[in-house]
Amino acid sequence: QEIWTLLWALHGQMHKLWVFIGDFNEILRLSEKHGGGMNASWQIDQFRNALHDCGLVDMRCEGSGFTWNNGRRGLDFISARLDRSVCNWEWKVKFPMAVMFHTLTSILDHCAIVLCSQGRCRNTGCKRQT
Repeated sequence: QEIWTLLWALHGQMHKLWVFIGDFNEILRLSEKHGGGMNASWQIDQFRNALHDCGLVDMRCEGSGFTWNNGRRGLDFISARLDRSVCNWEWKVKFPMAVMFHTLTSILDHCAIVLCSQGRCRNTGCKRQT
């Protein structure tokens, strides 16, 4: 919830175009997580409401739906979309073709995010999958 406090603080100060990219450590839909225990619906609703209240929308994402995994195998494997780009409507209108891609990494548990404002980047996917 610390990230939500930051969003609220920024929301009050930002009156132009803005985009926020990073590890939110939350999911917006049950389909954004594979394996492990289910997230509580109230948790998902709180995150969705925080974005809505700040006037932010989840940006289009191409490639793997998951940006993080725990590096384990078999039944212990968990992956989720914890990293995302969100923007306000003014940014969305200015850059309607913008898309987020996940870059290859075999070192980190998170994929790096590449935001292409004109939608021209090539998707490389997230390599670290077991």
